[in-house]
Amino acid sequence: MTKPTHILILEDRSADAELMMREIQREGIDCTFKRVWLEIDFLDELKQNPPDLILADYALPSYNGLAALKLAAKECPDTPFILVSGGLGEEVAIEALHHGATDYVLKQRLARLGPAVTRALREREQTLERKQADEEMRKLLIAVEQSPVSIVITDANGAIEYINPKFTELTGYSKDEVLGQNPRLLKSGKQSQEFYVILWQTIKSGKVWRGVLQNQKKDGSLFSERTMISPVMDEAGTITRFVAIKEDITERLKLEDQLRQSQKMDAIGHLAAGVAHDFNNLLTIVQFETSMLSQTPSLGADSRESISLIEKAAERAANLTRQLLAFSHKQEKEIRVINLPELVSDMARLLKRILGEDIVLTSRAEPQLLPLVADQGMIEQVIINLAINSRDAMPNGGKLSITIDELTIDANTANQHSGGRPGHFFRLEIRDTGTGISPENLPKIFEPFFTTKDVGRGTGLGLATVFGIVTQHDGWIEVESKLGHGTAFRVYLPVTEASEILTPAANPAAKLKGGNETILVVEDEQPIRKLIKVALERYGYRILAAENGIEAIEMIQKDDIKIDLLITDIVMPGGMNGRQLAEKFQLVYADLKVIFISGFTKDVTAQELKLEPGVNFLRKPFSLFALAELVRRQLDASSAKVNPAS
Repeated sequence: MTKPTHILILEDRSADAELMMREIQREGIDCTFKRVWLEIDFLDELKQNPPDLILADYALPSYNGLAALKLAAKECPDTPFILVSGGLGEEVAIEALHHGATDYVLKQRLARLGPAVTRALREREQTLERKQADEEMRKLLIAVEQSPVSIVITDANGAIEYINPKFTELTGYSKDEVLGQNPRLLKSGKQSQEFYVILWQTIKSGKVWRGVLQNQKKDGSLFSERTMISPVMDEAGTITRFVAIKEDITERLKLEDQLRQSQKMDAIGHLAAGVAHDFNNLLTIVQFETSMLSQTPSLGADSRESISLIEKAAERAANLTRQLLAFSHKQEKEIRVINLPELVSDMARLLKRILGEDIVLTSRAEPQLLPLVADQGMIEQVIINLAINSRDAMPNGGKLSITIDELTIDANTANQHSGGRPGHFFRLEIRDTGTGISPENLPKIFEPFFTTKDVGRGTGLGLATVFGIVTQHDGWIEVESKLGHGTAFRVYLPVTEASEILTPAANPAAKLKGGNETILVVEDEQPIRKLIKVALERYGYRILAAENGIEAIEMIQKDDIKIDLLITDIVMPGGMNGRQLAEKFQLVYADLKVIFISGFTKDVTAQELKLEPGVNFLRKPFSLFALAELVRRQLDASSAKVNPAS
């Protein structure tokens, strides 16, 4: 319901005020009236109950209509003010209009008052609407100017009429550079002509187009924009211009791609770890059988040579599973203190035989390098894999250089290294003069099973393995490449304080001793369990074998057998893992020694153990000789309890 118009009458004669009200009512205006005549009352009404229109006599007690007009202009500047006087001169009337009066009406011609009020109220309403529209436009302009997304307005032909500051910030183009231009100046060439044809067909038909544009900034760099383009139509339905609202999603797409890549790598890592675990069990059987066969006195030379070939093939297969586990982060590091110059020198001699005579190899290690604490086998694998990758990129020969130095990265320069952080690092650089890597393939090179080599010339695991090993050593890897100008891989590994870590050397098979102690073997793989039993029985031990922890406990409790050594797999079915089994037995046998065996050591259970290769742990696959040597060493060790829990 519309509120009645509130009219304030400034008139000291009540009869004249009655005549004014009658004329206004005759006009049919829905209104209420309030009459005052003293200046103090008039000012109070202006402040406490602002009117929609003021009718004022010119001659008033102690002041006049012009003074009242000035008060009204100050307190209610948008309120129409009409002078109603019996003897208003022309000069006074002009002065009143000059100071903002809406109109003036002579009391002798009061019939004009109704139409004058109607016109004044209509003009007031139009003024308020215009001010409201101006305020809304001002707010809209502020919002557009400060918008976090780019806004572009073009005419119906696509010529740019307006851009907001965010457009300039994002693209590098100023307003003067783009006004009158077509948005095609941002085209990157990454989207087809058909793509743009469909876009224009959509918006010219009056529909809104939504999609992602692959555009190019003024400096040539690429970016992605989630874009909505809407047509603007006049009252006749004709398109007069287009408005595009564009959000930069370049970083978001990168993060989404990294997430997908991480999920894919994680899934493939689980698959690789599972394959390696099963393969290690098979290789353990192969290595055991060949170890046992090699001890057969009646073997001829040809048979021994065949067994030797099988052993070497098993070792190569074991290296492959080691790559899979390193890639999947399921392989625990066997850390050593490594002399880097010696390692580089040794690897250079090996690589010269691998690379061939048409590749010139040079190596250099910065003098007086600190020792590196790392898994030497893994670091060697990194160098070999990168060198082989470089060799394959130089089919007609070339140059390969290996350089190792130290550097300190501060907080200011850390962001210049993808994945880098402040600290003191070793830098291993392997640089070649090969064919280089194309820009579209560069982001994919560390993906498992991605390869550009011909079928049969690469597994696609080499660089993925390198990435896994480097990450496992808390480092990162960078690559710089240009087609036709070679490639440089740079591996960064943290410098840490180190003390010498020694691993007891394995005894030759001929010197291995046996014994008559009782050993419990718990292994869910029946072939491995059987082979361990047969092999250790050859050395004189009494062997008890169980498939899982529950069966092992029942076996010992039933016959009340005292055992001297427990050999157990870490991950087993039946609801009890190797750690839990060892803890239960060590509650009964305080001096019980334990040897853990597993295909990998990065599962949750293994992380809870203090695993020391060559002390209380054997990684599958292992040979008969490695097992027999460790068994004897454990049994001969002091009687201090081996605590399996970390």
